[in-house]
Amino acid sequence: GKFNKGEEDRIFLENLSKRLNDPDAEPEVWAENVRFLKFEITIEEPQLVLPAHYRSMSFLSLDIDQVRVSNYFSNLDELDPLTTTPTYRKQFYNNCTVLAPSISITSVTASSKNTLTTSPVSLTCSINWPLGDVVSRVVPRWKITLVLDSITSLVRRDDYKVLRDIIYDNIMEETRNMSEWIELLNKREDDEDYIDRDAFVLYGYDIKNGTPTTYDFTVNVNKFNVLFVDNEGGANCEVRGDFFVWSYSKDKDMRTCMKVESGGICLRQKSGNKELGGFEDLIEPIENDEATQDKANDDRKINDINDLIDLNQNTPQLLYTSNSKPDGSNVKTLFIYEARIYMVLEAWRDVKNFFTGLPPTDILTVEQAKSVVTINHDFFRTNPNMTPVVPPPCETPPPTKFTPFQFRLVLINAKIILPSDFSITAGPDVQGVSLKCDCDFLYTKLDNEGGQETDLFVNDLELFTGPAKSKIRLKEKSSLLEPLSFRLKKFKQGHRSSLVVDCEVVRARAKYTDMSLAVDVGLQLMSDLKSDGNEQQQDEEMSNEPPAPSHDKSEVKMNCSGVSLLVVDNSERHFSGSQELVKLELGGLEYVNSSNKSDDAENTKLTLRKIEMIDYLQPMESPFRLAACSYENLFEEGMEEETSDGDEGRLRWEEFVVQKDQEWGYGAVSPISLIEAAPTTSNLITLTKSSTSDSNNIDLKCQEIAFQWNPNTVIALQRFLGRLKKEATGKIGEKENELNLKRSKSFNQLPPGSPAISPSPSATALSDAGGGVDAKRTVASITLSSLGVCLNKEHEGRRLLRCGLSSIVLNLRDEGLKGKSVSAVIGGFVATDPSANLLDENREVVKQEGKEGELIVIEY
Repeated sequence: GKFNKGEEDRIFLENLSKRLNDPDAEPEVWAENVRFLKFEITIEEPQLVLPAHYRSMSFLSLDIDQVRVSNYFSNLDELDPLTTTPTYRKQFYNNCTVLAPSISITSVTASSKNTLTTSPVSLTCSINWPLGDVVSRVVPRWKITLVLDSITSLVRRDDYKVLRDIIYDNIMEETRNMSEWIELLNKREDDEDYIDRDAFVLYGYDIKNGTPTTYDFTVNVNKFNVLFVDNEGGANCEVRGDFFVWSYSKDKDMRTCMKVESGGICLRQKSGNKELGGFEDLIEPIENDEATQDKANDDRKINDINDLIDLNQNTPQLLYTSNSKPDGSNVKTLFIYEARIYMVLEAWRDVKNFFTGLPPTDILTVEQAKSVVTINHDFFRTNPNMTPVVPPPCETPPPTKFTPFQFRLVLINAKIILPSDFSITAGPDVQGVSLKCDCDFLYTKLDNEGGQETDLFVNDLELFTGPAKSKIRLKEKSSLLEPLSFRLKKFKQGHRSSLVVDCEVVRARAKYTDMSLAVDVGLQLMSDLKSDGNEQQQDEEMSNEPPAPSHDKSEVKMNCSGVSLLVVDNSERHFSGSQELVKLELGGLEYVNSSNKSDDAENTKLTLRKIEMIDYLQPMESPFRLAACSYENLFEEGMEEETSDGDEGRLRWEEFVVQKDQEWGYGAVSPISLIEAAPTTSNLITLTKSSTSDSNNIDLKCQEIAFQWNPNTVIALQRFLGRLKKEATGKIGEKENELNLKRSKSFNQLPPGSPAISPSPSATALSDAGGGVDAKRTVASITLSSLGVCLNKEHEGRRLLRCGLSSIVLNLRDEGLKGKSVSAVIGGFVATDPSANLLDENREVVKQEGKEGELIVIEY
């Protein structure tokens, strides 16, 4: 029944028009061989057992007070799949309803039992299937929907394992005759007319020699609250939400899809650790008064990912999908909308450890299963010595066929909060840094040897500081970072790897109080990452896996349209309020690095096209306002600040969001360099470095650079940076003492016989070890066209002295034990008095005479 889409739409409109003109009209074709059977069934106190596997002693038991089953029939006008041209037919359906007003759920393993539900659950189940002669061609053939009322549950780690095993080893179990199905597919590819009834397969619970069934199985929970605890009863985390929908479907092309939707999700850590007790909530929904005002922009971005979201329904807070093909290809997606995510890394690590590292399903062998009997819903072994056996992994597993895999993560209007202090003593007013952004991330597996491709697009990233628990809408004017978008594309396969980054102009504000808070947040984050790194290092040391192979050829390209940084002193120590000091602008940054480890070669190039510094302590019309620049009009009387279009050079969501591939999965968008698209100008600074196995060559070229020395501004900057450095140094020392105290406590708590932690080799030991080895030859060359400086007394409105150096060349050569040499040449020097009341012939304080190009020559 495959027709052209346009033809199907035309037939549909024709049928609709006929119904509007004649509501009593019937379709031309009716379903045949239809049998109607009306039934009503009542079962008292049944028990439903859902095993993890048909040879496993782990299962879920549903104890039901009463079950009532009844049905009714319905019909729909659908396209007739038996005709060569689109024709509507009358198709009948049997609709079965199962009601169970009171259910108690128990998890049973070989060693324990646990009641999951704290109160009875009400269940309504609807089953829909077609009747007649074309039931095998109606997709999906079975529609099963389970609706559960509010659930409050306590789940142990073993209970979660049972539930996971039921889904993967029971509901999603592959056919036990997959070899027959593969044989059939291969023969069909060779001969389209080939029909072998013995080659049809038992797929899931279908009838052998019949067409594999299609279905849509959905579980809908109105409200839920689940507490996860370890097997000893210690609480780990709590998850609650407004609704939960889980569905699993199989289409006619043998493709399956698992889908999870939820709203009002709140994840709360229950570790009881006082050091993390200040932030129990790890995920919570954004409230209405905190949501973004630009709702139209959010709707537009959601419309661009319509392959994930049903635009006709309310947008869920969380959506997870997993699509699979018979050959094992899999595409997973995770969508999160309007959620607050607290980055308490240690708590997240505890939650992750609860759900990972689970042992495989305890499946009995056929011989072991024969020695097990069931009495009163309990398992007993006739031979107690027989236990479930998990076959040991092969030392050299056979090569597996590559199966494509993709994972996509989409965040819309998400807020990520980095608190400065996690402890319960921090109080409700603890400060933090909040990141607000939209994100689209795609991971693609390329082979079984570690080949992968990663594509990341971050749109409208903003940075805020303030109370970490505040739920007030963030205002764009208070953002430390104007909306920023950038793309990152990473590739590695075989012995090649590459990284490409494209970024808009980074416009940021650096306030003193914000920088001080950023130090606190950074230290807290580094402490957590260092703790996580120590655990990973211990895991790597205990594992016998060889290290991942290094990539022989690698390439890195980074393009940034520019950086604009405004420095603000709001410490109120030297100014009565908040005072803007300087604004530093860099334009056209580009970094390229390529290396080849096979011949130990590496080439690096860094370019900068423009530099400017604006002194905000000077009036707009002041000639001292432009403190530094890369062109010759630095000392002109007055200046006008350039204004740029806010949309110029922007990375837009609709242009760079990941697009769905027509065949399968997703296809990434190729990176576009914003610098290459910008007008080409000469580079102000060009740094190149080339390395080989025995030498390093460095070349730095600078064009004209000039700056003004405004004493008041210099003093203000010195105070700003000095206070910030002093405060950061003190905080770093306190954090190091805290970490050392934790290390000493953990070291004292190690059990006897634990391997000692070997200290890392000191720098002195490394230098002593390599003292007798001849180092690489290093050759460096620095060329500066001109360097100008003007010494001012800006508070008096006058300039004191203008100095200029030209044609500066510096060469350095280091050949290790063979010696070092330095040579420098200054081509010209001039110093003038720019006072207004002097004659031109009296302005020159220092004048160069003689041969130009070699005023000063230094050789060492």
